[in-house]
Amino acid sequence: MTTPAVGFSTTARRASEQDKLDGAEKLYQSAVALLVQDFGELKQKLVDLNRRMMGSNTIAALGRAYQTLKNLIIRNEGRMTGHEAQNTNQEPEQHH
Repeated sequence: MTTPAVGFSTTARRASEQDKLDGAEKLYQSAVALLVQDFGELKQKLVDLNRRMMGSNTIAALGRAYQTLKNLIIRNEGRMTGHEAQNTNQEPEQHH
């Protein structure tokens, strides 16, 4: 008669484990849904901020200047020799 009790115990344990897994799955899905919502809100805030910043002439001018400087650096990267790099650290000569 102990066999049915063992079988019941195993079945109950499996059911309990499945309940825990189901609970964990629901918790996981809930957490993912909250993260998706939070990231969606963050993305919208960044889009709004970018739109406001690009509307500002100052920010747009800085963006253009930054892009120009970046392009110059990329174009001239690796062209400077050690001697040229040393010269850039010195003040330029003044011609009278």
